[in-house]
Amino acid sequence: MRRARVLLRSASLVFVLLLAACGAQEAPEGDLSAPRREPSPPPPTPTAKWSDAAAWPSGRVPVAGDDVVVPAGTVLLLDVTPPRLSSLTVDGALVFADRDTQLTAGWILVHGGLYVGSSRKPFSHSAVITLTGPETDASLGHMGSKFLAAMGGVIEVYGEMEGDSWSRLDRDARPGDTAITLRDAAGWRAGDRIVIASTDFSGYEDDGDPQFEERTVTAVAGNVLTLDAPVQYFHQGTLMSVGGISVDQRAEVARLNRNVVIRGDEQSDDTQFGGHVMVMPGGRLRLDAVELYRMGQRGRLARYPIHFHQVGDGGADSLVSRVSIHHAYHRCVTIHGTNGVLVEDVAAFRTYGHCFFFEDGDETGNELYGNLALQVLRPPADDAVLPSDYSYLG
Repeated sequence: MRRARVLLRSASLVFVLLLAACGAQEAPEGDLSAPRREPSPPPPTPTAKWSDAAAWPSGRVPVAGDDVVVPAGTVLLLDVTPPRLSSLTVDGALVFADRDTQLTAGWILVHGGLYVGSSRKPFSHSAVITLTGPETDASLGHMGSKFLAAMGGVIEVYGEMEGDSWSRLDRDARPGDTAITLRDAAGWRAGDRIVIASTDFSGYEDDGDPQFEERTVTAVAGNVLTLDAPVQYFHQGTLMSVGGISVDQRAEVARLNRNVVIRGDEQSDDTQFGGHVMVMPGGRLRLDAVELYRMGQRGRLARYPIHFHQVGDGGADSLVSRVSIHHAYHRCVTIHGTNGVLVEDVAAFRTYGHCFFFEDGDETGNELYGNLALQVLRPPADDAVLPSDYSYLG
């Protein structure tokens, strides 16, 4: 699917980009596909295993509640699911074995490298990184708590996914329908969790029920998806003609799930103090086909699901591609004092405040392609970091 492109090379002040939420149009003539970054090299070859007591300076495998450090010079294979850790600092390298794995820690700080799959060999099993730090205003450096952060290090996470993060309806979906037709469902599978965008003027009925509908796909036949429950609302799926001009208001449909997940813990839903991913100067982040949810910390500055913080021109080494960010608490992707980041085919759903956000307005060379923001909500005024997060008039 060819998508509309937004290419930012000027230093204009841009607070929010809601690409496609109001119906991104087809790209004009010419090749406007996103330029690809050079493929990442494969992860370093492990020299030891997490499960091997001899790999640890203490002579024992970490236990629940430990503050764990992967020493510099060690390339550790994560071959087991560790117990819940208080913290994890990666001075060397940590490489996920391609097996079902969960990694749970209060926070994770990467000075060396954290690798889940690679660009040439995506991770093929289930990997879940859960951040559990307490709600606090205390801060480790500039990162706060409950974070996954690269400070002079590399975080590379590649999930396994075919096709795009989102498509459009290709036929009207009417109340009671148990199947929908997409324009392009290549790579979509039974078990996918999806959201169908509202095509109502406000996105809400008079009683306040949102017209964004979450469903699970039970079967795929060509571009037809069978759903686990009937559609409740009408969703536009055909082109409209207004004064003889063709207008594309077809509902977007986004995939929310990935086989690799970065998330906050369950109590995040009560506190809206979720996890956050932060890239500091000298760091590099490459996320492809990754799911983020229960992320961001509402009302707290610099605590967003994905945050590039003062990386400068080093942003040219980073990318965020085919990522889903949903049921989050504060923004989606924030680029602050960072140039050259590639953000493409990101599907964001149900978050608060500006979604795709440039913090200072002097960031240059960042490229955003085919990104989708659905149901971006206003936080309470007391939790608005900027007046424009809360007020449409700023």
